[in-house]
Order: sequence, then C-alpha cells, then structure tokens
Amino acid sequence: MTRHAPANENPTPRDEPGEGDGPGDTRPYLCIPYWETPLTPGGPVDVGQTRPLPATVVSWECPGIHASVYQPGKELRVTVDVRNSGGGSATVVANVLLYWAIPTAGFANQTFFGAATVAAPTLRDPLASGFASASFRGVIPASAPNHVCLLARVTHSLDQAKPVPDPVGDRHWAQRNLIAQTQADDPMVVPFFVGNPLANEGAFALLVRPLGRAALERLARDLKLEPAEVSPRIQLLDGMGKPITEAGADARTQLSLGPRGQRPYAVVFRIGRRLSTHQLTAFEALLMPNREGHAAVGSLGFVVRGDASET
Repeated sequence: MTRHAPANENPTPRDEPGEGDGPGDTRPYLCIPYWETPLTPGGPVDVGQTRPLPATVVSWECPGIHASVYQPGKELRVTVDVRNSGGGSATVVANVLLYWAIPTAGFANQTFFGAATVAAPTLRDPLASGFASASFRGVIPASAPNHVCLLARVTHSLDQAKPVPDPVGDRHWAQRNLIAQTQADDPMVVPFFVGNPLANEGAFALLVRPLGRAALERLARDLKLEPAEVSPRIQLLDGMGKPITEAGADARTQLSLGPRGQRPYAVVFRIGRRLSTHQLTAFEALLMPNREGHAAVGSLGFVVRGDASET
C-alpha cells in the first residue's frame, strides 16, 4: 500500500537513502540506474546516491533505458528501469515519463513520448542489483532527425523529480543518445544544438573532447566493440559552418543563451586513420555553467565506428 504524506510533511527529494524523518521514514528513494555492475570491486550498484555521476560513467548513454531500433515514423519500443532504495518495505507505484529531443547538449525543449507507472519494490541492499521496468510504445514523427535523444524521468509524490532535465546531477533523470556515425569520411562534420534548460538567461562554456579512457572502455564493452587508439583533432563551427575554434585536442567556446534558448553548432572530427570494423572511438559535448564548482547541465555523445565496407 502506498503511504500518503501528512499535510505537514515535506515531500522534496532527499540527498541520501533514508534521510528525512529518521528511523520511521518509509518514503521511496528512486533512480534510473546507470550501472548494475559495481564500478569498483566490492562497491555498490547505482542506487542514485552518487550524483553528479562519476567521470567514468557516460551520462548520455544510460543502460537503464532500452530502445528498439529507431527509425523516424516507425514504432519505437522503450523500457526504462527504475530502482527504489527507500527505507520502507512496501512496493510503491512510481510515475515514469519519457521524452525525445533533437541532439542537444542541454535540453531547452523536449517532446513528450509517453507516460507509464511501475511498481517498484524496496531494494535496500546497495550491493544487490535489481530494478522494475516501465514499458512504452509510440512513434517519433517521420520529420524527426535520424538520431534523437531519449530522456526519462521517474517521480513519486513522496520523492519528486525536478522539472528541469538533469541526467548528470539528478538521480530521477536519465538520458540515452548515441549519435553514431560510420567512418566513411575523415574529417567528419556532425551538426548538433546547444540548449539552455533553465528558465533564466545563462552564460555557459561549451567543451567538445574525446571520451576519457575508462569511460570509452566501458562504452565499448557495452557495445561489444573495442576502443581504438587515436589522436583526433576537433574543431567547432557555428550554425553557418564558420569555424569558431582552431583544430586541436579539444574545442571550447563561451556563449550566452536566453531562457530555454537554443543555438546550432557543428563539430569537425579528424580521426587521422581508418578504424577497423570492430573498433570505435567516442567524443562528448559538455555544456557547463560559468560558475565555479557546478556540474554540466547538458551532455551529448558522438560515437564513431569503423566502416563496415572497409576490409
């Protein structure tokens, strides 16, 4: 049976499992898990407690969001995993909302895909994996781009998610997007958007860089491929294709965006060699507030695979 909050109880999310009203607190503690295998030997699975996400975890590729092959205009089937690590013993019914968006670092706008409920039993042992799943079926319009981002949000009246998408810092949110490109050309030019998810104007730093080695190895393992050793050169272009940075090991620029504002960019990747069919490399775009100590407010992944036509 779901427990209802008394009128004077504060239903805002807690920072730690079981934190709030002391030993009698039976509220849920929900997350969409980013890892079901411990990141270190003997460590915990993802119970939502470690946020912002560690650097070795790929924020834009949550394995807790599962999707069928995406094709604009065709039915898409998605499941979203939910874990409840609260202090109670009752199964709670959580709400899961799913959105899609064009490839964007920082989600100023997203389109509703569907809503579902999931019965999430309490799993209090942080060393034991486990989750319940919500299922969705729907169609993303044929006019949508060939690559989209999926955003999932889990919430409950006693453990509410914030309304602004924040997969990096909020355990209630998760993101799955792979802008996957076969290496047919070198250099490769990939367009994308940057968006301000906040309700007020903001100043940001945009950084495009190679994915860190540990994160790349984890991604390659999940995709059953091998990470490639490359020395890439990266360059940012504006929405008109004009270079705004020199080619280098990474690319960064400063920008300001109005409330929920978006701006087009493109990135040029020079890999420098052909990848084998079993290899991949990856890059990420991070949008960070120009305030000391603040985590990224948006991220986007670019995955490059070897060309299957090459021998």
